[in-house]
Amino acid sequence: MKRIFAIILGLTFVLTLTGCGLVDRFEISHGTSEPNATEGYFRDIKNWCGAVVGTSYEQATNEVNMTVTATANELSVRASFVDPSVAPYSEAEKLGIAEYQIIDTSGKTVKEGAAETAEIVNGQADINIILDDIGSGNYELIITALVAEKKAEQPLNINGNWECEFTV
Repeated sequence: MKRIFAIILGLTFVLTLTGCGLVDRFEISHGTSEPNATEGYFRDIKNWCGAVVGTSYEQATNEVNMTVTATANELSVRASFVDPSVAPYSEAEKLGIAEYQIIDTSGKTVKEGAAETAEIVNGQADINIILDDIGSGNYELIITALVAEKKAEQPLNINGNWECEFTV
């Protein structure tokens, strides 16, 4: 029994020294610079052991403009980068919607999900959302995450809060 206790104590000590203590399965931490409320910033995504397993881009609301055009069965979302020459926008080849909700005037969610990526041309991407089973009326599209893709690179989530009203 003393031997098992000594092994457990030794392992706990080693894990603590290496930074692999008890933390959430995926911990998100800020970079070294302090984020500005109006500027986006990169954020490391860490696993349970503290190793960086990915990156996301936070607070991009003011860096991407959204406009929507609705038809009876499709919603066309145009995402325009305010400054397409800066990272992460300068590196992206395709852009899609990672998370969205469509709510009606009473606040009920009528559709949610993700949308396919579209090519970025001159700092703009036209992304389509199929509007099946949505009746006529006034709605609001709420986008909380975009996804930027580049060939042979890991997709990058671009987080923000974009809201656009439309009528079908």
